[in-house]
Amino acid sequence: MQYRRMTENHTRLTGGGDTLIEPWFHRAEHKDANLTDDEADVVRQLKTEGLAVIDLLVEEDDAYFDQFLTSLGPDYGSLPRQGNLWKRSAPARAIAGHERVLNYLRKAYGRDPFPFQTLNFPHGTEQATHSDTIHFNTYPEHFMCGVWVALEDITPQNGPLHYYPGSHMLPSYALSDIGIVSNGKRSHAAYERFYEPFVLARIEQLGLERVELTVKRGQAVIWCANLLHGGSPILDKSRTRHSQVTHYYFKGCVYYTPMFSDPMLRKIAYTRPHDIRTGRRVNPSYLGKNVSIPIRHRVVDWMRDIRDILGL
Repeated sequence: MQYRRMTENHTRLTGGGDTLIEPWFHRAEHKDANLTDDEADVVRQLKTEGLAVIDLLVEEDDAYFDQFLTSLGPDYGSLPRQGNLWKRSAPARAIAGHERVLNYLRKAYGRDPFPFQTLNFPHGTEQATHSDTIHFNTYPEHFMCGVWVALEDITPQNGPLHYYPGSHMLPSYALSDIGIVSNGKRSHAAYERFYEPFVLARIEQLGLERVELTVKRGQAVIWCANLLHGGSPILDKSRTRHSQVTHYYFKGCVYYTPMFSDPMLRKIAYTRPHDIRTGRRVNPSYLGKNVSIPIRHRVVDWMRDIRDILGL
């Protein structure tokens, strides 16, 4: 398969499901689809801003949130975050598989979404500006997104999310695009040394506007995979900022990790992500046909699944 092949199909293909070569909101006007006003507004925001805020939970869920936050304490310990809590937390799974979120994603992307990863944070991340596409990507591109759920009010004092409106339409940059050969785990060092400064330089060069986002408990933020975003400084170190991030893929794609990949060297770090709702891995496919990934990648998946079963 020729990697990242750009053809006239990108503009000719107009169907849904596995034939849709790019997210629907990239090129459609909301008046062309059977959407409610609320859904159309979310689609418009994703198209123009790369981010949209929705009300996820209602007041009756306050007690549920309180119970969830209480249960998180032992899980964090001294950790700044808890990865894939969904594997042992029913509330984390429920938030990840929330039907209201899934419905918005179906309408905006034109494919069926599935949650594959959760990250839970007790405090603001203060994470450097980045795009998620260096960590997760698909072929066709852009069929990944993040949804950030505020488990308590997010204010300027406790480290809100910052983002650059419209930056989701920039090219997706991997290490190979900035002259760095991917080299397994050592790619993390290259990410901090080269990728993060590169992103900041591009922001300055293009004169992009930085926006800080404050949201209320129970609101969810949907952002496009390639949106430049990060965590703002925590002004009040005594404040918590409980939140859950869920990453979503869409059916009918090939899934891979760009930071560990270099396509020109025929080095692709394929993945078979979990569907959190079922706990099962999703096999990749391309234009309706199943894709067989190398056995070494399957072995890694099997080993991880065995460790999860054994609780290691």
